Amino acid sequence: MALSVSLRTGVRILLMACAVAGSGQPALSAATDVIVGLPAGIRVSFAYLTAGMELGYFEDEGINPVLQSFQGGAVVMTQVANKGVEIGLASADPLIVASGNGTKSLPIRFFYNQTREYIWEWAVAPESSIKSFGDLRGKTIGVGSLANSHISVTRLILKEAGLNDTDYELIAVGDGGPAFKALLDGKIDAYNTARTNIASYEAVGGAVRRLDVSDRFKGIFQTGFFAHEDTLKENPELFSGFGRALTKGTIVCKNAPEWCIRTFWKYYPEHKPSGDVDAKEMNGIAKSVVSGWEPMFSFPQGSAGRFGEYPDGSWENVFNILVEGGAIPATLPDADSFYTNELVDGFNDFDETALLRKAASLKSERGDRRRGSGG
Repeated sequence: MALSVSLRTGVRILLMACAVAGSGQPALSAATDVIVGLPAGIRVSFAYLTAGMELGYFEDEGINPVLQSFQGGAVVMTQVANKGVEIGLASADPLIVASGNGTKSLPIRFFYNQTREYIWEWAVAPESSIKSFGDLRGKTIGVGSLANSHISVTRLILKEAGLNDTDYELIAVGDGGPAFKALLDGKIDAYNTARTNIASYEAVGGAVRRLDVSDRFKGIFQTGFFAHEDTLKENPELFSGFGRALTKGTIVCKNAPEWCIRTFWKYYPEHKPSGDVDAKEMNGIAKSVVSGWEPMFSFPQGSAGRFGEYPDGSWENVFNILVEGGAIPATLPDADSFYTNELVDGFNDFDETALLRKAASLKSERGDRRRGSGG
């Protein structure tokens, strides 16, 4: 399976960064500000971060998160590798693909597993004759960007349906309304996008039909937080505290989503819809955002449900899928060099009962002033 041009470009970016990674820039000290690199523009789905800021969870850990957005996970990884950004968020695919020669390409390590379930869905028009992935032969498939890290798995899903790369066309259509209009207008035959985008569209009255992805792919972990190996070793308390505050904000948002969204608008008012947001509109927005957060609460059956933890064998599973899809050769680096579970105990060290009680008290509030932390 051939990689897309844009994904190959992202991989080259990572490989070139190896030449300058660890070039002598100082490791993070006890500074309050911590830059958090995001792989896309700041949007309401990141409201769990502003919730943690508003409730003082990050401040309790001595952290002031400074959110910065970048164009793609590969770029965030180079920033972290060069110690220009302390913490990054992305999927692991670009790093794995760039490390396909058997050696990990950058001195970064994932320390917090955020989404433990595949977040990319396939939408077709309600009246479309397409019922399965095999029906996409000769069709045009829209994606947000050809540089998106999920493209390798997208191609493997189609390969399993018997399609070669030449049997369909992938085109970038962006996210949101224009992409769905292209789908309904017949300019694309299917749209492969994050579940939050589909839920947002449905929340405002849009209608699509989903193609069912096999369980094999549904269990792939997705985004996670990572840092430079040096700073992880030198200041593990920083990352343990970050993960704990992140977890607490995430749990509050699940249980008080409308408060969480209004708090996000307080920090980023440019993202608030114009005019007053009535109860119906707010309910629709909350429904779409919560849908996007569901993979953060998807734990292996029978597990203790520990936030931030990578289950045994999860990285090897992704490796095997990418090998089968032709994205990487069979010679793989040691999975343990890509991630650590050493900080998981700290992520989960809080009073959950107090946290849920705090969330319950926020359900009717508007998120317009600083709260006591609780939990």
